[in-house]
Amino acid sequence: MRLNKLCLLWLMATICTSFSCQGQNDTQNKAKADTLAIKQESNAAPVELGKPVKVGNSKPTTFKGTKPNIITRKEKLYPFFDTLLAMQRPTRIVHIGDSHVRGHSFTVEARKRLEKEWGAQAVEPQVIEYKTTALATETGKPGLVYHAFGKNGATCLDFTTNEYIQKIVSLKPDMIIISFGTNECHVKKYDPAPHRKALDKMLKLLNDSCPNAIIVMTTPGGAHFSKKRTVVKAVKQKNGKTINKKVNNTIYIENPSTATCVNTITTFAKENDLAVWDMFYIGGGKEFSTKNWVNNRLMKKDYVHYTLKGYKIQGDLLAEAILRAYNDYLKNKSNGGNN
Repeated sequence: MRLNKLCLLWLMATICTSFSCQGQNDTQNKAKADTLAIKQESNAAPVELGKPVKVGNSKPTTFKGTKPNIITRKEKLYPFFDTLLAMQRPTRIVHIGDSHVRGHSFTVEARKRLEKEWGAQAVEPQVIEYKTTALATETGKPGLVYHAFGKNGATCLDFTTNEYIQKIVSLKPDMIIISFGTNECHVKKYDPAPHRKALDKMLKLLNDSCPNAIIVMTTPGGAHFSKKRTVVKAVKQKNGKTINKKVNNTIYIENPSTATCVNTITTFAKENDLAVWDMFYIGGGKEFSTKNWVNNRLMKKDYVHYTLKGYKIQGDLLAEAILRAYNDYLKNKSNGGNN
């Protein structure tokens, strides 16, 4: 009888432990899913190309001071669209950048939108998470391929090594999207001169190694500096007395150099006749860009990175700007290229 009771107690403990562990695993899995867990599914049949697509507008209506979501010098993308419409081979985008790209959410959302409109038969279905890469597995069929890879804390200068350039070359890009800037200006005193020099070096290397690739530059959306501040706080003791105690608080200050950094990028793009997607001014500019993301709870608590929802909005906006350029390309083509 005693043995049966012991067995019963052991069985109940095992069941309780099992449920407890399952609960912990569910919490951990949910945390990972909140970071990113996106299944890329190939379309059953190729999408018919050559017709205008529905672009939509993912910009939050609560954003203030925004600009039109367009690609500046959109005509630079037209050779890319020529290759896409020819349907002779996979047409490839390679998106490189810092932690905003490394997190995958931003680029995967853009990839999903473009695959939806242009077909995904060129890539195998895959699950993309933070621990995986966001490099597509090609099928060899004509269609869109969107590769992306980034590095936490990177500046554009970090990608001017032979290792990174050769990785880009190996992916055979028709378009290269460059997303840096946050780390270049996340310093006490931002200096445009070395930033400009690094951009020159990167562009030369890309032009030499991928001479037929279209270059599209993007700008960062804004960030904050964290700063420790000591304040005096009244603390009540166990004996009922109140004493003043020094407490260290962290405050966040909007980075004033972001606008200057954005100007460096957009000026460089203009001088080199490159297409640019200016997310900073599209999202509200110097006065509202950072505030728009923060006030709509689309930035993480470090006030440098964005929430999953924030990154998805950014990915949708980038895709919509490219699709809008595609519609303009089709219109220009139907008019005999006179626009």
